[in-house]
Amino acid sequence: MRPPADLLRMAGALSESLAKELLAMETICRVLCGETFSLEEEAYRCFDIRPTWTPETQFEQTLALGETVLPGQGSFFDRMQALTRRYTLPSEQSPLVLRFL
Repeated sequence: MRPPADLLRMAGALSESLAKELLAMETICRVLCGETFSLEEEAYRCFDIRPTWTPETQFEQTLALGETVLPGQGSFFDRMQALTRRYTLPSEQSPLVLRFL
């Protein structure tokens, strides 16, 4: 039998979790009924997050950094895919790795 203090903590955690789930469910139902929310409000109500604005310059700086660490020809995406393929174990070889674990 669990101590009463443990049960109380578990009940509190369950109550908090259920409240969040019910808010998300209510929000989806209200949206399906035609109500609208701001992106920020809907994200909070459904996912318990508060999205923030990221300046475009931050993305540009990140892409520029990526260009310096991933040199080569072609688009950044193509170069990233090539790097991923280079370090991905072919599926036919994956059982070989399990023998060494």
